[in-house]
Amino acid sequence: MYRKLIAPINIQWELTPDCNYKCIHCYNAWRKDNINILNTDINYMAITEEIIKCHILHVTLTGGEPMLVYQNVKPCINKLVDNGIEVSLNTNASLINESNSAELKQLGISSVLVSLTSGIEETCNSITQNKNAWEMTLRGIKALCSQNLKVSVNMVITSLNIKDIYKTASLLKDLPIETFAATKAATPYSYHDFDKYRINRKQLEYVFDELLRVNHDFGIKVSTLEFYPYCAFSNQQHFEKFGRRICSAGKTEIAISYDGKIKACPHSTHVYGHYLEGITKAWNKMDILRNESFIPEKCSKCKYVLQCEGGCKEEAYVASGTYTLPDPFAQFDQHIEFEAKSRHKTSQLSSYEISSHLNVREENETHSLIYVSAFDWILADKLLVNLLKEQTHLSESNLCKLYDISKEEASIILRKLLSKNIIKRGTKNEQSR
Repeated sequence: MYRKLIAPINIQWELTPDCNYKCIHCYNAWRKDNINILNTDINYMAITEEIIKCHILHVTLTGGEPMLVYQNVKPCINKLVDNGIEVSLNTNASLINESNSAELKQLGISSVLVSLTSGIEETCNSITQNKNAWEMTLRGIKALCSQNLKVSVNMVITSLNIKDIYKTASLLKDLPIETFAATKAATPYSYHDFDKYRINRKQLEYVFDELLRVNHDFGIKVSTLEFYPYCAFSNQQHFEKFGRRICSAGKTEIAISYDGKIKACPHSTHVYGHYLEGITKAWNKMDILRNESFIPEKCSKCKYVLQCEGGCKEEAYVASGTYTLPDPFAQFDQHIEFEAKSRHKTSQLSSYEISSHLNVREENETHSLIYVSAFDWILADKLLVNLLKEQTHLSESNLCKLYDISKEEASIILRKLLSKNIIKRGTKNEQSR
């Protein structure tokens, strides 16, 4: 069973369903051409206060296009940041300019993820159904980069733009982009003729190969933003770079939709509550997502079942009408052995510098959550938490003394802390304090 946290770590907050693009692949089931709620009375501050009350650590502002309601939510961003909550932004960047990008920086936005459908102008404008999309999005990306914000770019991949991955990355290679991602389009609930746009397993391998080529040729960090079943990977290199993920829906993350409804995943139509009833109440109802109830029978004997759980539950539901069948990208004839390789090796340093950006949330009497970012966090006992809070550096000898363990056992803990950016390598001459 997945260890239950007292609250989500991250909330995907869909500020509005409105968007100035009409992307063919948009997964939002509620998206209709006639939706317009810009002038309705949404109590953004009440949602903000509920988020703060529940000790959420990270909020991602999404939409629709969140910049359409930017003026309405500026006080909310300010209040979230003032309460120690990390805030990031997902946007198509079409409404970003020099003025509001500087303001986003000043407000404390930690990072921005920009959706760019293609580096080819005609394709980009066609997919978004906006004749100026390519020009506006690129202008917005450049404005964000000019403020030294952490900017990543994601392509949502369909049959319409799968050949554009390398070209799109080449357009960005001279900009200070943190990460370039290419992610297969999630199947929209509201689109019953999506087969002509959906990519298959072989095409997914092509996406991974293109991302590796981008990384090799341009030195850009690459990623894919969706979770795939382990058996969707055909080789070790793809898995090491783009696998080893778990689905965070209902485990570490929830979504609040534009109308205040609470879901486990932004892709889902299943509602667990409303912010007026409280985030905690909805979170408790999501226990079914944490107790292995939806593990497919066909996956039950797989050695990776507790990590993979049969892939994306929403993709399974769209394809079959049930959460208990595997993700359509699962391929059961795949018998690759995924070796447990550590990407972070300890060295002969006498000590490691402890991050100055740790945020600690108490989970129970014995354990707390140590948070650095939405992807970098661990649960730790109070002994380790107190040590990290009291010291500026950490060494093997600190851990050996704290737990009465061997150097080999202490090294395992150090590798885990390194992998989560809780500590970082210093110099050989640095000594623990």
